[in-house]
This record gives sequence, structure tokens and C-alpha cells, in this order.
Amino acid sequence: MKKSRGEKTERKGRGRLYHLIAPGLLAGGINGLFGCGGGIITMLVLSRYLSGDRGDKERTRRIFASTVLSVIPMSLGSAIVYGTLGAVESEDVLPLILPALLGGMAGALLLSRINTGLLKKIFSALVIWSGIRLMM
Repeated sequence: MKKSRGEKTERKGRGRLYHLIAPGLLAGGINGLFGCGGGIITMLVLSRYLSGDRGDKERTRRIFASTVLSVIPMSLGSAIVYGTLGAVESEDVLPLILPALLGGMAGALLLSRINTGLLKKIFSALVIWSGIRLMM
């Protein structure tokens, strides 16, 4: 019995889902362990799995935006565990919440206005700088 195109697409979609489980667990584990880094793994995975049918610039923006969305549950899960274990002091983080929220909103608005080549360079420089700072 020959499958219709819709059935083939659905099966391919489920297969793709299974290929995202291990990288998702890795991204969440890295995020929980270090407090950051899960988004970098997510970005690498999404750049492989998201289709490029919208053009390279739109695809890049879609990957960045989707990565931000994926970080929310990773961070929430980690925060719940950290809070339960008593590892978080609210007075340490409270002053950062509002400025970070506003900065995140501004960055999201800028995403569609910044050249994607420049966006990739800024992100790469930030990752390299962060890695060097952590080693010092």
C-alpha cells in the first residue's frame, strides 16, 4: 500500500522529533549545569533541522528567535531545581530581572533590523569572549 504525501510528511516529522530528543536533553543538561550554554546547543541543532525554505536571512532570524523560545523551559526547569535546593538568593538576581526583560524585548525588536551576517559575527564574538573570560 502506497502512502500518501501527507502520511510521508507526518512520519518524517515524527522521525525528526526523535532526532531532537538527545540534543534537547544535552542542551537542557548543559543549561542546568552551567546556567547558560543550552541555547548555543539549541542554536546548532536548529540550524541543522530547520528548513531553509524562507531564505537564508529569514532562516537565521527564525533560528535565533526559536532558540530564545527554547531557553525559557530550560531555564525555568533549572530555576525550579535551584530554588528547591536553596541555591538561589533572590536579592542577587532581582535587580537584573527588569533590565534583562527590557533588554530582551529590545533585542527581539532589533532582530529583524540587523544584518544577519553581522548578527552571526556578534554572536560568535560573544561566545568566544565568554569562553575566554570563563577560563581566566
